[in-house]
Order: sequence, then C-alpha cells, then structure tokens
Amino acid sequence: FTLPVRDFKVGASRNPKTQAYLTGLVATLLATPCSGPLLGGVLGWAALQPLPVIVAVFTATGIGMALPYLVLAAWPGAARILPKPGAWTGIMERLVGFFLMGTAIYLLSILPESQRLAALVTLLVCALAAWMWGHWGGLRASGPQKLFTGALALLMVCGSIWWSVQPAPEPAPWETFRADTFRSLLKKEPLMVEFTADWCPSCKFLEQTVLTPKRLHAITERYGLRLIKVDLTRPDPEAQALLRAIGSVSIPVTAIFPKGLLSNSPIVLRDLYTTSQLEDALATLSPRK
Repeated sequence: FTLPVRDFKVGASRNPKTQAYLTGLVATLLATPCSGPLLGGVLGWAALQPLPVIVAVFTATGIGMALPYLVLAAWPGAARILPKPGAWTGIMERLVGFFLMGTAIYLLSILPESQRLAALVTLLVCALAAWMWGHWGGLRASGPQKLFTGALALLMVCGSIWWSVQPAPEPAPWETFRADTFRSLLKKEPLMVEFTADWCPSCKFLEQTVLTPKRLHAITERYGLRLIKVDLTRPDPEAQALLRAIGSVSIPVTAIFPKGLLSNSPIVLRDLYTTSQLEDALATLSPRK
C-alpha cells in the first residue's frame, strides 16, 4: 500500500523558512530507503571517527542530497529538462523495490547463520503487520479500529523482534552418521539414530517440539545414549540402506538401538510422534548408573 505524504509546499505559509525546512525533511526521509543501502556503510564508519570527520561526512551527505534543489534554485529554467511524471514512475517505483529487496538479501547474508531464520521470521511478521495496518487501519478506518489495529500490529512486531534476539539454545549433541563408525558402535553402546533432511518439514517440526536440545541433553545424561543424525538431504546410499534395513522408506524416522544382542531389534518411531511416545520407547533401556 502507498503511505500518504503531507505536502508542505501547498498553500501560503506564515513562515516560509519553516515550510522549506519541512519540505526538505520529508524529501530526505523519503530518500532514505534508496540512499540507506549506499550510505549505511559510510555512516557506520564515520560514527567511529573523530568529530571533524563526522561533521565533514554528514555535511557532504547533506549537500549531496540538497544538490538538485540548489541547482533548480540557481537555474529555475532547468526544471524544463526534467522528465514529466507518468506511468513510467510507477514502473520505476517497482524496479527500485526490487533493488531494496536485493539489499535486504545482502544484509541477511552477512548475519550469522544461526540468526538468519529468526531474521526472516521477523521480516515476515513485520510484512503481515504492515498489511494489517494498510487493510484495516487506513485513513477511512474509525478511531477505535485504528487504535486496535495499530496496537496489534505493534505488538506483533515487538514480539517478533524480542523472539529473534533471544540467545540461541545450546546445540543438541548429534554426531554425523558414518557407516563405519555406526557399525563399530552397534552392540557396544546404546544409540539413537534420527533420519532427517532439510526438505522435510515434519522432521523440522519434531526437532522444534520433541527432539529439542534440552530434552536430548537430559536423555543422553540419563541413558548414556550416543545420538547420530542421518542427513538425507542429498542421496546417501549407505544411509538409505540403513533406513531400508529397519523397514522404512520415508522420513522422519527415529531408531533406538539398545546395547548388546537386542541391537538387532531396534525400537522404531515413524513419522510424527509425541514426547510421551519417545519416553515410552526409551523406558526399555537401562538408565546409566
């Protein structure tokens, strides 16, 4: 949706200087999304420099943004060579939007990998909040409706930002599957093997609800389990052979291999399962002394 912009140039003003200042302020504000990606690094560097350097950088930035107005003030006739507004301005607006989205992708790429998903979720919530405000909180909405929609949108944005800055939990003690290592550990130690893939939403749901790092740490402490993750994001003949050997062809699958002779008969949990089902399966193991 398009944000309404107040035009400070319309009508007579008792204070022309204030009118001119406010017009420039609005123009600079509107230019910020386009100039920000180019100036962000420069201003970030300038903020760490001595005061004279900071003043020089911001003065140069202000003169650069004001330069078109200075040229037109000195030569008003130059306005004739400016392109006339029309349908092309709407196309240009959308093209610039792609430039801004590309900048957002770049900024996401420099985030630590552990923070990228949280940042994407926060952006998604912010987009939903903006859509809600544009759909139900516009100029035609009543006062109470604006208040409710604005408060709800603000709560969503603040909540998503708060969630995104929470410290990442301690990673789960998974070991990467290797066929020779798995064979050497079988029968000698109790094993819990999870078959997963990045393209499997059910697998990711299990990792967020049942196979959480906190629960897995408690399980390894109680039963002395070795946790092995089999990643099937890309084809792996040995991993797929193990999956077929326990009687499965799809994922998610979690197999618990007891220590000793019973390792030939693993306990298999297929598809989605609950925490209680996992606890029932682990109850067949002997707790570590």
